[in-house]
Amino acid sequence: QNDVITDSIVYHSATRTYSTYMTFTGKLDDAEIISAHDGDISEKMLQMVRSNTSIRAYKDAGFSFEYVCRSQKEKDKTLLHITFTQKDYNSDNKE
Repeated sequence: QNDVITDSIVYHSATRTYSTYMTFTGKLDDAEIISAHDGDISEKMLQMVRSNTSIRAYKDAGFSFEYVCRSQKEKDKTLLHITFTQKDYNSDNKE
């Protein structure tokens, strides 16, 4: 949806991290665009984690949420890699 394909979600028990692997397609599959808007994209993703009630139990337990976004055109190219920890999404730490 919206030039994003979710490829897989993996739980890493050693780090208590849920990793979501995605592929960017279409207009979003552009390293320059991603780089130019990295802060905006990261903030929107953080807001998504903060507002997602379906992962509340995981957030309460202090899990981390990692997003690895790759290019569809250049299969081995990572366009965005970000991890949110409890200190990032905790509502007490909102700006």
